[in-house]
Amino acid sequence: PLLHRLDGPYYAARFERDPRVEGSKPWRAKEDDDVYRINRKFACATVYQSKWSMDMNKMLGYTPVEPVRIIPNAADPSIFHSNGRTHWEDTPHMAASSSSSSD
Repeated sequence: PLLHRLDGPYYAARFERDPRVEGSKPWRAKEDDDVYRINRKFACATVYQSKWSMDMNKMLGYTPVEPVRIIPNAADPSIFHSNGRTHWEDTPHMAASSSSSSD
């Protein structure tokens, strides 16, 4: 199972096109098509990094695998803070894996 985190769309971010203005035009970014092909094939859920990103992708007609949630890039200070911090020196740590690329 893959929790697929999406941002973009490349259409807007890389090619400086505004889906609110040009979303009805037939032009698409191949990268966006590829991302959603991967999403349909492998994802069991989809996470967007912002509401804007989710809205713009949907405006371009892309439908992500459900369930869909938004988890912002910024840390939530109500969760990530040092108040009442528990030290983990003697506690086993969880392993996490992440991948990202950018031009």
